[in-house]
Amino acid sequence: MKNNLLYKIRYYLYWFITGTILGFTTEVIYSLVIRNKLVHPGTLSGPFCPIYGAGIVILVLILHDNKNKFISFLNCFLAASLLEYSSAYISEVFFNNKIWDYSNYLFNIHGRVCLLYSLMWGIGGFLLISYVEPNVHKIFDKYQSKKTDIFFFTLIGLLIVDIIFKIIF
Repeated sequence: MKNNLLYKIRYYLYWFITGTILGFTTEVIYSLVIRNKLVHPGTLSGPFCPIYGAGIVILVLILHDNKNKFISFLNCFLAASLLEYSSAYISEVFFNNKIWDYSNYLFNIHGRVCLLYSLMWGIGGFLLISYVEPNVHKIFDKYQSKKTDIFFFTLIGLLIVDIIFKIIF
């Protein structure tokens, strides 16, 4: 990865905004297929689930250079579980909002994380770090332009507006 600070900030912002939208899309599709109902995931109004963006940035930032596949999976499993648990805890304690409840799942911890989803996040994170991120990095290097910056920074602006509206209303 280039050492230019602006380059790194842009790269991680791209991952963050992409993760928020992919997470939203994944949740909608999952609910339609598994639960047979349409839901609006997350706490924001728009198509954003910031926990996914934060998770992807954490994984890409911290784990992208790991060569040992098992350790990479284990790190993804643990990082995603810690993020999920801490996000649920903060939401419950500070905002009196239970954003998910895994109490009915085997091997759960306070209903905030469970083995099944931790395994799914571990596998997903491992695939992301091992196969997707290196290829996206090559594409990012090749195709970044002012047009893509305008597009992504517009999405970030919409996310910020969405967060402000959520806080106000």
